Formats: sequence, C-alpha cells, structure tokens
Amino acid sequence: MALKKDLENLSKDLNSFFSYYEQRIDSSSHLNFSTFGGIKLDNPYSLEFFEKKVEDDEEIEVYHDGYYNITITKSCNLFLDIRKELISKIDINLEDDVVAKVLLVGERDSFIDISTFLSRNSKLDFSELILEPRYFYFQSNLERNSKIDLYGRYLSKHNCFIYNEVNHLEEESKSMLDVKGVCKEKGRTINDGNVKVYYGAKSSISDQNMLNYLIGEESSVESEPMLEIYDNRVECSHSSSISNIDKYLITYLNSRGIETHVAEKMVIEGLFYQLPFPIYKYETLLKKYL
Repeated sequence: MALKKDLENLSKDLNSFFSYYEQRIDSSSHLNFSTFGGIKLDNPYSLEFFEKKVEDDEEIEVYHDGYYNITITKSCNLFLDIRKELISKIDINLEDDVVAKVLLVGERDSFIDISTFLSRNSKLDFSELILEPRYFYFQSNLERNSKIDLYGRYLSKHNCFIYNEVNHLEEESKSMLDVKGVCKEKGRTINDGNVKVYYGAKSSISDQNMLNYLIGEESSVESEPMLEIYDNRVECSHSSSISNIDKYLITYLNSRGIETHVAEKMVIEGLFYQLPFPIYKYETLLKKYL
C-alpha cells in the first residue's frame, strides 16, 4: 500500500510539473506549448520503484522509468547516469552531518525530477550535466546549518525546460546556485531558478547566478531568477544574463590561429569543465553532444 501511495503521489507531482511548464510557456513571449508537445502520466503503476542506501562511493545507472529513493548515510561521492527518453523521479536524502558530492548526467529527451533533503549540518555539492533533456526539475530542502552548492550545466539544441529551486526551511542554511549553459542552432530553452526562504530561517544565505549563451540566430532563451523571502534577517542575491559568446574572446582566439567554430567549442567546454567532479566521468559523453 505504501508503494501504491508513493506512485500515486508521483503521478500527481509529475502532472503538476507538466502543468506548470504549460503555463510558463504560454506566458512566454516567443514559445508555444503545442510546439513542444504535452506529457501526461496516466499510469503511474508502469513505473519501477527503486530504494537504496548509499554508504560509500557509488555509480547508479538509470535505465527504466521509475521512482528512485536514495538515502546517503555517510560522506561519499555518487554518480547518477540517466539514459535517453526516460521519466525519472529521484529523491536523495542526506542524514545529519553527511558531506556528499553528487554528479547527475541526463541525456536527450528525458524528463528528470530531482528532490533533495538535507538534514541538519549536512552539505551537498550537486552537479547537473544536462544534455538536451525535455524537462529538468530540481528541488532542495534545507534544514538548520545545512548547505548546498548547485552547479548546473546544460546544452540545448532543441526544446529544453530547466527549473532549479532551493527551500531554506530553517535558520543558518546556505545555498549557492551556479547554472550556466548554451542554447544552439534552433534550440528554445527556459531556464528558471527560485530560492524560497521561509519564516524562521534567519541568518540564511543564498546566491543565485544564471548565465545563458546563444549560438545561432534562431536559438532563444528565457531565464528568470526568482526570490521568495518570508524572513528579512537573511542575505540573498540573484542574477541572470542572456548573450552571445563574448566576441572579444572569440577574436582573441582567432588571433592565435583558432577558427571561430573551434573557439566557440572551447568556450563551451570551459563552462562544463568547471564542474567540481573528475572530468573523465563525463568527458567522452560531453564531446559526443558538442
């Protein structure tokens, strides 16, 4: 019965998320939901249920649509590889005083819904490598004196929806959101972020930064960094930019004998190689999409 209830709740969560993006796209200045195609999850029982405790460095490959419940009980590194065209709901819970690093790689045409819960005094470095997904949703909930550093990197050539949210539930919690990416060719991307600070979460600190590069005349991005603050005893900042790659940087590389398309590729690679995870974990896959 517990599993049945979990799957029913998952179905509601996913359909609610699809509805949110339908409204977000319809309110957009240049996007239309019919362009992207709607999704509705009618049969949650077709999803597989996966539950695991992680106590040491581990790699988990996600091959099937499903609900994955992961509890990290000791400090470690976790690598999540989500294959193409999957619907995945993943909950990651950190117990008290745990320090963890997570790298998630999501590939083309996938729907990914991530929720993390950080218990007191825990710390999470979460890296997102998002390569042409359809939908990507991330939420983190922070208890007292917990901290999340979120590093998001995306590459979009088609239609891509990205939403990152952090909820400061208790005092002295900290968050850093650093989301950067590239929209190429005929890609259309929505890249939103939101930080919520609840009443009573005093002395919390948050910094949200989003950078979006456009390559190609037909590419387009909309990006909204949002703040919802219900306690004024906090420090929060946010910013977002949308631009072409700095022409002076490309000119400099051209002056060193590097062709323009190669120079652009080098700049893009530089964004992705900033992730605080060993490059060999994702370099081969990244080069395939670049």
